[in-house]
Amino acid sequence: MNKRIVMKIILFIFLPTTVVSVFSVYETSITTYTEIPDLCMSNKCLIEIYETYSVPLDLFVLALNLIIPLTTLFTLLITIDSVKENKSTATIQRHLSTYNTFVNFLDVELAQLKTINPSSINKVIWFNRMYMDPNNNNYRVSPEYIRFMEEINKNITESNTRYMPGKHSDFKYKSHQYNMIAVFNNIGMDISNGPRLEFFELEGELLKLIEKTNIFFLSKEKEFNIKDRVYS
Repeated sequence: MNKRIVMKIILFIFLPTTVVSVFSVYETSITTYTEIPDLCMSNKCLIEIYETYSVPLDLFVLALNLIIPLTTLFTLLITIDSVKENKSTATIQRHLSTYNTFVNFLDVELAQLKTINPSSINKVIWFNRMYMDPNNNNYRVSPEYIRFMEEINKNITESNTRYMPGKHSDFKYKSHQYNMIAVFNNIGMDISNGPRLEFFELEGELLKLIEKTNIFFLSKEKEFNIKDRVYS
């Protein structure tokens, strides 16, 4: 139940009941020609007061009996909202902290690599593909990322199988480039095809970057091994 609704119910019960009770006391005093007594704590006095004003008093007590549990409910709702807000704040803070660590790590690693243009790496896409639900602090490795790693190894294995040094090799480096570009694109790596040896070097640095990132961020969850490349 919404706390605004509870508050409205409390006011709806308390205000009219208070007004009616006060008005009833006033009317009773006029009708019975009874003055509102001064403060009196004796048993006889209290009995007389209750007998004279029993209806408004009972009405007021009934209102209090209804309001007390509603007030308790209202307090509980405020407490629940406060807990939810604190939890939400903690979730956001952890998400930002983890993401900033990820970005800083990549910035440091990319600065050491020669062939990768840092602007070709979409860090947001990579981060979100890596984990199940980072926005809600679920940092388990995602099935999508597991498939991504499997596709990398699948392409490397196929190219290794086709590769034979010499003229009779079944390895087609342009087809290999096309396949690897498509796989890298799945985690936000926007690269283009190029001369055979240049692409081989770029591919090697990308695989090295992926491997180090996996070790740093996913080693507690899952261990990935990228196959060695025989082709060149």
